[in-house]
Amino acid sequence: LAGILLESPATHGNLLSIGMGINVNNAASTRPAAIRQDSIALVDLTGQLADLTDFISELLEAVFDLLSKLGSEQNRTIADEWRARNALRGRHVQVVSGSDHRQGICQDIAVDGSLVLAGEDGLATLCRSGTVAKLD
Repeated sequence: LAGILLESPATHGNLLSIGMGINVNNAASTRPAAIRQDSIALVDLTGQLADLTDFISELLEAVFDLLSKLGSEQNRTIADEWRARNALRGRHVQVVSGSDHRQGICQDIAVDGSLVLAGEDGLATLCRSGTVAKLD
């Protein structure tokens, strides 16, 4: 339904780019057969086309509300909600960051947003960047 990409340039650690992709009105019937069963859109869930102006307005309002809570006491609540929605918890995943390739079981998402990955040795590693793919 949606994906979020957070990127921080190595040379400017205090900058963060946030990208979001949300499948809104692109119904399953209009998608190529190869991805039809592995993707979903809001219209598939609701049965109705969304007004994109209203959708983006409500989305931005919710995002700005969350951003205003970062760095405050409410930050932990955001992290708890994020963890509750972690679809990768308990799944075998691969994280690729440059030439670094790691595989293991996704244990959690840390308060700072890092992926907590348990390697074959059972030791937990924090993955702060990279491309994550589920392997099972």
